[in-house]
Amino acid sequence: MLTSLPSSIATLAPWPGRLKEHLTLFYPLVMAAVPIMYWYAENAREAFFSEVMGTMIVVLATTLLVTLALRLIIKDDVKVAAIVYVLLIMFFSYGVARNVLFFRLDLSIGGTMIGAEPYLSKILIGVTVAAVAGVIFYRGNLAQLVQIGVVMALVLLVFNGGRTVVEGSSRLETVLIDGKSPDQVEFAPADPDNPPDIYYIVVDAYSRADH
Repeated sequence: MLTSLPSSIATLAPWPGRLKEHLTLFYPLVMAAVPIMYWYAENAREAFFSEVMGTMIVVLATTLLVTLALRLIIKDDVKVAAIVYVLLIMFFSYGVARNVLFFRLDLSIGGTMIGAEPYLSKILIGVTVAAVAGVIFYRGNLAQLVQIGVVMALVLLVFNGGRTVVEGSSRLETVLIDGKSPDQVEFAPADPDNPPDIYYIVVDAYSRADH
């Protein structure tokens, strides 16, 4: 058993080198984290870290599985990373595209609201298929473009991480009610003969600028 231990170590030794060779496959993980961190920075005062981390783990795991699945089909790490870039950008840009085209610009072509469903989904799917096909059949080297993408993603990740720290620190400020913290305030029980007025505001859609 002792004699087999060195051979086992020798077998595992190349793994760091192999990971370095295929480091490009992990670039999409950085880009996948950017939208989640951006959302957290925008909602740092309301969102909880555990909720964000749960979403982050699901997104990163899904991105990794898609990347590995594509790598089994396409034997080019750079092209696989570029394709996953395209998929991530199209997936996370849906909400932005709908908000801009439908709610803000109210854009229509020939009387068709291109920001409405199912037109927007069809447009994005068409653009995605065209972009993926372009990456697959491109004969040049996409390595520099992929590296630029991951550098930009890292910058955005650090920037939004800083925003999260700044905005999240304001949550630590104690909210006082008549000079007392909420756990020190004594609330009188409701009178069953004179219940308080409760109003509900139910918003079933976002309003447009012309409404």
